[in-house]
Amino acid sequence: MPARVRKQIESIPSEHDRKAVRSAISAMVTAGPVGDIKKLQGNTGEYRLRVGRWRIRFLPDFRLREVILTHAALRKDVYR
Repeated sequence: MPARVRKQIESIPSEHDRKAVRSAISAMVTAGPVGDIKKLQGNTGEYRLRVGRWRIRFLPDFRLREVILTHAALRKDVYR
């Protein structure tokens, strides 16, 4: 996990939300595309995973069960 994304997750004020985000990321990596995942518009190839008010942006390779996390933030901030 990139240091920037790790820092963004650690800055989530609610312990409950932090655990939910970590759990969702772990489930996505181990079980493949699970949860509320949508492809973002444009040619970036990025997807987003919704976890409550939080959004995790990532570049997936679902065949290899590998993802590159790019952002983790509140919905109002993650798309800027």
